Amino acid sequence: MGQMILDFVMESGFAQMDIKQVIVIALACFFLYLAIAKGYEPYLLIPIATGMLLANMPGVDLMKAAHDGEKGGLFYYLYQGVKLGIYPPLIFLCIGA
Repeated sequence: MGQMILDFVMESGFAQMDIKQVIVIALACFFLYLAIAKGYEPYLLIPIATGMLLANMPGVDLMKAAHDGEKGGLFYYLYQGVKLGIYPPLIFLCIGA
Protein backbone atom coordinates (compact mmCIF):
# COMPACT_ATOMS: atom_id res chain seq x y z
CA MET A 1 0.00 0.00 0.00
CA GLY A 2 2.80 2.42 0.90
CA GLN A 3 4.67 1.66 -2.33
CA MET A 4 1.51 2.31 -4.34
CA ILE A 5 1.05 5.74 -2.71
CA LEU A 6 4.73 6.56 -3.27
CA ASP A 7 4.45 5.58 -6.95
CA PHE A 8 1.36 7.76 -7.32
CA VAL A 9 3.10 10.78 -5.81
CA MET A 10 6.24 10.27 -7.91
CA GLU A 11 4.23 10.06 -11.14
CA SER A 12 2.10 13.11 -10.35
CA GLY A 13 3.06 16.70 -10.87
CA PHE A 14 3.81 17.19 -7.19
CA ALA A 15 7.12 15.36 -7.58
CA GLN A 16 8.18 18.00 -10.14
CA MET A 17 7.57 20.98 -7.84
CA ASP A 18 10.41 23.13 -6.63
CA ILE A 19 10.48 25.48 -3.65
CA LYS A 20 9.47 28.53 -5.71
CA GLN A 21 6.23 26.89 -6.84
CA VAL A 22 5.46 25.76 -3.29
CA ILE A 23 5.89 29.33 -1.99
CA VAL A 24 3.69 30.87 -4.69
CA ILE A 25 0.97 28.22 -4.29
CA ALA A 26 0.99 28.79 -0.51
CA LEU A 27 0.71 32.55 -1.09
CA ALA A 28 -2.19 31.99 -3.50
CA CYS A 29 -3.97 29.84 -0.91
CA PHE A 30 -3.42 32.60 1.66
CA PHE A 31 -4.95 35.16 -0.74
CA LEU A 32 -7.94 32.86 -1.27
CA TYR A 33 -8.33 32.55 2.51
CA LEU A 34 -8.25 36.34 2.93
CA ALA A 35 -10.77 36.84 0.13
CA ILE A 36 -13.25 34.13 1.09
CA ALA A 37 -13.04 33.78 4.87
CA LYS A 38 -12.12 37.33 5.85
CA GLY A 39 -13.84 39.18 2.98
CA TYR A 40 -10.83 41.37 2.12
CA GLU A 41 -11.36 42.60 -1.46
CA PRO A 42 -12.72 39.32 -2.87
CA TYR A 43 -13.27 40.75 -6.36
CA LEU A 44 -9.56 41.52 -6.54
CA LEU A 45 -7.92 38.70 -4.59
CA ILE A 46 -9.84 35.73 -6.04
CA PRO A 47 -8.80 36.36 -9.68
CA ILE A 48 -5.22 37.10 -8.61
CA ALA A 49 -5.01 33.90 -6.56
CA THR A 50 -6.61 31.85 -9.34
CA GLY A 51 -4.06 33.15 -11.83
CA MET A 52 -1.25 32.38 -9.42
CA LEU A 53 -2.50 28.82 -8.99
CA LEU A 54 -2.95 28.26 -12.73
CA ALA A 55 0.48 29.65 -13.65
CA ASN A 56 2.27 27.52 -11.02
CA MET A 57 0.52 24.18 -11.43
CA PRO A 58 3.20 21.49 -11.43
CA GLY A 59 3.76 19.53 -14.63
CA VAL A 60 1.48 21.70 -16.79
CA ASP A 61 2.83 24.11 -19.38
CA LEU A 62 0.07 26.72 -19.54
CA MET A 63 2.42 29.47 -20.69
CA LYS A 64 3.71 27.66 -23.79
CA ALA A 65 3.57 29.70 -27.00
CA ALA A 66 2.57 28.12 -30.30
CA HIS A 67 5.52 27.53 -32.66
CA ASP A 68 5.65 25.83 -36.08
CA GLY A 69 2.31 24.04 -35.94
CA GLU A 70 2.52 23.16 -32.26
CA LYS A 71 -0.41 23.98 -30.05
CA GLY A 72 0.05 26.62 -27.39
CA GLY A 73 -0.92 26.57 -23.75
CA LEU A 74 -4.14 27.86 -22.19
CA PHE A 75 -2.79 31.34 -21.50
CA TYR A 76 -1.59 31.66 -25.10
CA TYR A 77 -5.13 31.22 -26.38
CA LEU A 78 -6.63 33.46 -23.72
CA TYR A 79 -4.13 36.17 -24.68
CA GLN A 80 -5.28 35.96 -28.30
CA GLY A 81 -8.56 37.57 -27.19
CA VAL A 82 -6.58 40.46 -25.70
CA LYS A 83 -4.29 40.80 -28.72
CA LEU A 84 -7.12 40.71 -31.24
CA GLY A 85 -9.32 43.07 -29.22
CA ILE A 86 -12.19 40.63 -28.68
CA TYR A 87 -12.70 41.06 -24.93
CA PRO A 88 -13.56 44.81 -24.69
CA PRO A 89 -16.53 44.59 -27.11
CA LEU A 90 -17.76 41.47 -25.28
CA ILE A 91 -17.58 43.26 -21.93
CA PHE A 92 -19.48 46.29 -23.20
CA LEU A 93 -22.01 44.09 -24.97
CA CYS A 94 -22.72 42.24 -21.72
CA ILE A 95 -22.94 45.49 -19.73
CA GLY A 96 -25.33 46.97 -22.30
CA ALA A 97 -27.55 43.93 -22.31
